[in-house]
Amino acid sequence: MPGESAQMTATRKSEIYDYLVPVTAVWQENNKAYVLLLETENTVLGEQYIARKAEVQILDKNSSYAAVSGNSLSADCQIITDSDRTVGNGDVVRMTE
Repeated sequence: MPGESAQMTATRKSEIYDYLVPVTAVWQENNKAYVLLLETENTVLGEQYIARKAEVQILDKNSSYAAVSGNSLSADCQIITDSDRTVGNGDVVRMTE
């Protein structure tokens, strides 16, 4: 009606995802997505960090983050999100803060 006003609020329900990672942590190979997990291995040289490939499914993503799921992921896994060199499955890596 003329002279009347109303206020409306629109909300959108968002999915809740278990694992959100930076898009820089997700790689593609042969049409499959994967992340590199940081695993600790005891060697004759002492404790070393090894990069291990873990296949994931991309559930959703934006320009900054990707929601992923995968059998190899757990709440305490460490995912390699950035590197100054090319890192592949089985490579020895150093962790920096």
